[in-house]
Amino acid sequence: MKSITRKTPIFWFVLCCLGINVQATSGLLPWVQKPDSLLLPSGTMYRYTMDTPEGEGLVPTLFSVNELLERFAETNGVPCRLVDSRGMQKYGGLPQDGDRMELLSPEGKSIRRWAIGVKRAALPARLHLDRTRATVNVLGILTLDLS
Repeated sequence: MKSITRKTPIFWFVLCCLGINVQATSGLLPWVQKPDSLLLPSGTMYRYTMDTPEGEGLVPTLFSVNELLERFAETNGVPCRLVDSRGMQKYGGLPQDGDRMELLSPEGKSIRRWAIGVKRAALPARLHLDRTRATVNVLGILTLDLS
């Protein structure tokens, strides 16, 4: 029992550092990225606000083309475009199997491509620690939010 008590402050310190890191990186990406493909989760979930009427709130989890382009460009730091299986650029709607995500050079040429796959799946969960600091050997309340 004594060894667990001695290691507890180290555990809290590591947990707090991980919490700060989770806040800094904004959690997991909402897609699975492999060297040659992007796997996008598709499904539905309930999202509620104060104004959501009873029995409503069902929303799709699949990003629209515009949302996906914005998030992907933000993650990679360079502009990108989404093209369909015929090579035509998509400006709206939803991504589909066979589409491709392309990173663009400053000249507008494709420098990297990923095939897009859409799979029925849940969004990845995010664990968020509300505290950014903890004092060793001082009792406190630890709140973890899973979203």
